[in-house]
Amino acid sequence: MRLLATWRAATPASPRAHWDEERVWHDGDGFFAAQIAGIAAARTSVDLETYIYADDLLGAEVAEALAGAAARGVTVRLLVDAVGSLAWLRGDAARALAGRGVAVRVHHPMPILLDRTLNWHRRGLHSFFIALWRINQRNHRKACLIDGRSAFVGSLNVCGDHLVRIKGTTAWRDIGAQVAGSAVGELASAFAWVWRHARPIPPSPPRTRERPPPPPPPSGLVRLNSNRRQRARLWRDLAARIRHARSRVWMATAYFVPRRILLRSLVRATRTGCDVRLIMSIHSDVVFMPLVAAAILERLNCRGVRVFAYQPRMLHAKSVMIDDWATVGSTNLNHRSALHDLEADVVLSSPASLASLEKGWDDDLAQSREIVP
Repeated sequence: MRLLATWRAATPASPRAHWDEERVWHDGDGFFAAQIAGIAAARTSVDLETYIYADDLLGAEVAEALAGAAARGVTVRLLVDAVGSLAWLRGDAARALAGRGVAVRVHHPMPILLDRTLNWHRRGLHSFFIALWRINQRNHRKACLIDGRSAFVGSLNVCGDHLVRIKGTTAWRDIGAQVAGSAVGELASAFAWVWRHARPIPPSPPRTRERPPPPPPPSGLVRLNSNRRQRARLWRDLAARIRHARSRVWMATAYFVPRRILLRSLVRATRTGCDVRLIMSIHSDVVFMPLVAAAILERLNCRGVRVFAYQPRMLHAKSVMIDDWATVGSTNLNHRSALHDLEADVVLSSPASLASLEKGWDDDLAQSREIVP
């Protein structure tokens, strides 16, 4: 028991490694403009995975960039989730893109809804029931890897909802990051493992039995939850960082239904005089989410955690700032991210990135209303 108490009280170590380049994006227009430019400049490979791939203007622009890279001889792979990208998969856009040299695969296909795309009637009952068993395990990552050295990671799907030029003042508020360095290899390894088990969209090349190379040693700059051990370690690490925070714990999240260990850590941080704040959206694309979060937020508010409701539009960003340590990515502070969904986040620590995140936080705070008990 003494060893267990010591392990729980240990202060998490900050990563010694650092990115060669870091940049933070607070708008989908700039983020996707840079991402499309990166795809256009790719020399060897482009690996794009997203939860939602929409059949809209942005989806068409990204498809043209991917097809253009494939036409230049670049290896281009697109991995989408079967639930999030259902509308795009049921249309003709997925097959058309696969026919232009882009390898397209689907993570955990739906056994009935995608019968037209994946020909389930030819695959037998075994594949059908395996798909039913995996129906709740989704790929929620949003990452684009360029030549294995640069990556775009954040909360932005390939969907026009994130762009002001498409949705105007109702565009979702998101955060993304562009990073470069050897730690991108961890994202590439995670992509390769999911890609290996995903279902190809004809006429994409069929699956091979080659095993992906072993993942590189962890750098502390990439946070992945590919298995149960990683999931438990990430939540313990986040809770420990919150408990040992010295000055601030600032979180922005769209869906707040956290695990008990996180709730206890937030309350404990307030008792040490730490500035603990949470920004949530008053608008949500999930109808019941504000009602579910209301009871939790009231309990936190009564215990010193300051909660703010973002007013102008949907807040879809997922960011955490604890002292001089910050993360940006796709992880929600809810049970789906903790138990079911694949997520990807990057750790940012450069002064420029922290200053940009602080400015974005101040702007969001100015457009939010504090919820009082």
